[in-house]
Amino acid sequence: MNSLSLILCQNCSEWNEYQGLPGTCRKCGSALGRVETAAEKESIKRRSTPIEIRIPINPDDGMLIRGLKHVFNFVQLIFIAVISFFFWLIAVSPG
Repeated sequence: MNSLSLILCQNCSEWNEYQGLPGTCRKCGSALGRVETAAEKESIKRRSTPIEIRIPINPDDGMLIRGLKHVFNFVQLIFIAVISFFFWLIAVSPG
C-alpha cells in the first residue's frame, strides 16, 4: 500500500507530492520540507555543546593555584558522583 502525502511549498503555495525525502517544488523549484531558521540553528548548536563545569587549569598559573584547581575539580567530581548515585538510588527504588 503506497501512501501519498502532499506538502505545501513555502515559496509559491503549490501542493506537491511528498515521499519523505527532501525534494523540490515542481512549479518553482524551491526546496520542500522543513527549513530551519537561523535562530533554530543557533538553538540546536547551543543545546548540543556540553556544559563545562570544571575550572580550566592554565599552564601560566602558579604551582599553588594549579594545585588548588586540581583539588577543587576533584572535589567537584566526587560531589557529582555522590549526587548521581543518590539520583540513581531514587530512580531504581520501588514506589
